[in-house]
Amino acid sequence: IIQYYEKLLKNNNIQAYLMTLRKGEGTLGSDGFNTIVGYGKFKDFSHHPNTYVSKYNSTEAGAYQFRYDTWAEDSAKLELQDFDPHNQTLAALYELEKKKVIDYILNGDIISAVRKTNHTWTSLPESGKKPRWNMQEALEFYQLKGGTLNEANLNYIPILNWKKHPAHPLDFDKQY
Repeated sequence: IIQYYEKLLKNNNIQAYLMTLRKGEGTLGSDGFNTIVGYGKFKDFSHHPNTYVSKYNSTEAGAYQFRYDTWAEDSAKLELQDFDPHNQTLAALYELEKKKVIDYILNGDIISAVRKTNHTWTSLPESGKKPRWNMQEALEFYQLKGGTLNEANLNYIPILNWKKHPAHPLDFDKQY
């Protein structure tokens, strides 16, 4: 299974989606792999830090903000020995595979991938929690990072904020 993930990591769409996840989680920077929920930092990559942050009621850590219990399960399944950046990325791919979105990503159907993973990564658009960005912004970022969208995703038209722009509710070409 690790060999399969290593092969996936060479795909531009996969790389772009992983970067999109990190952007949403606020871990895109150089120190993203050693970030604890709430933007704390850790130094020891030999294990998941398992630091409970009461403000967020969470133990999330790393570039993909793994909860300790998720990391324990995924790292055992994949036989990962530490919490280094590469292993975090392999476990993120495992999570994407568990959500059955790898094919969506490979085929550029990022809207479907986001909608199937935004319950795990609640910073993604349409999560129902507090996403940091909307679908249009996520699609644009994904493309900026080298991902290719399929035709349906290229033709995505965001729903306008009717209260903010009541005078032009159907003018999709207008820049607001």
